[in-house]
Amino acid sequence: MVSHLRAIKAGKVVIHFDLDALDPSELFVAVGRSPDGLKVQQVVELINGISANFDVVGLTVAEPMPKTAITLRNLLQGIKLFQE
Repeated sequence: MVSHLRAIKAGKVVIHFDLDALDPSELFVAVGRSPDGLKVQQVVELINGISANFDVVGLTVAEPMPKTAITLRNLLQGIKLFQE
């Protein structure tokens, strides 16, 4: 990634980190699953490599929604006690 950013003469970089890209066997915290996803250490090295070589002006983390939380939300929405 660093070589690609150098090749396009990037100066400022915004990193969009979608948790769906992680290997769910290491960390399952997103809505989707990518069985061949990145390992946690790979992500750490990738982001550290980018930030060591470029001016990172933004970092977003997308879809930090564990499936358990979604299931619980759906369960609670069905309980009349919690409805207006």
